[in-house]
Amino acid sequence: MAKFKPYRIDQRMLLPPSLHDFIPANHLARLIVRVVEKLNTGAIEDTYSELGQNTYHPRVLIKLLFYGYAAGERSGRVIARRCETDTAYMSLAQMYRPDFRTINDFRKNNTEGLSQYFVDIVRMCKELGLVRIGQINIDSTNINRVAGRKLNKYHQDHFTYDKERDEYRCPEGFRLRAYKVRRQDAGYGRWRQVIYKGLSCPSCGKRDLCTTQRYRTIARDDRKELLEEMRKRSETPEGQKKYTKRLYTVEPIFGHLKHNLGYRHFLIRGLEKVRTEFKLMCIRYNLKKMNQLLATTP
Repeated sequence: MAKFKPYRIDQRMLLPPSLHDFIPANHLARLIVRVVEKLNTGAIEDTYSELGQNTYHPRVLIKLLFYGYAAGERSGRVIARRCETDTAYMSLAQMYRPDFRTINDFRKNNTEGLSQYFVDIVRMCKELGLVRIGQINIDSTNINRVAGRKLNKYHQDHFTYDKERDEYRCPEGFRLRAYKVRRQDAGYGRWRQVIYKGLSCPSCGKRDLCTTQRYRTIARDDRKELLEEMRKRSETPEGQKKYTKRLYTVEPIFGHLKHNLGYRHFLIRGLEKVRTEFKLMCIRYNLKKMNQLLATTP
């Protein structure tokens, strides 16, 4: 009796297989196909011209981005390579092989459309019973910008504010005093911002590590007081009771995105583009939750 199964390096198939056959029934790639096919891509399609060479359909690139973020692979270069070696990517790409510039440019140039899909997918989650009205918890987290360090000893988070003196102390112990006030209007609110400037920067031996300017400055606005007030409220018994709910509602999401998937920095620049990339991260989380529900629903 033979000990091994047939060993055929050049084995050919009688009929060409479908890539979908190599993807398990409950695989996330299958859900992404179903979800993207329900999205309205008309606004993105209208941005393309009929002139020039034909390009990839927006749905193809949307599926690749959704699955890439779901797999923790946001780099356009990595996604492009996966379209050549990974059956899930190959199936979503319909055997096309878009290069990394095409993927990156699509993400960069369609921030408005991609942001809207976050809302559409939340609505789908609501229809499946994944969303319910109750206590709303607001939390925040720090995600570095492109090439951020922000482990930097001289990041402003390491500067200590003295409320009584209305001044900052830098990591080297020198003072930063208020010297200018400016007002900002972001459309959704107005606030006053105080600029603090170092007094001893020109003679400090660490200045080059702290700032590229002659004096180090820090901006502090009215919203900082609100954060400090909220911190005091969270220390009360009632505040502690509400705060504990964040441990199993909001905070696990940030922990999963940053620790498990490595989303500790953004890949694109600009406020609107960064917002869009964060929504792609959230879309990834919602799609995983949706897929888990459908996989366990009879």
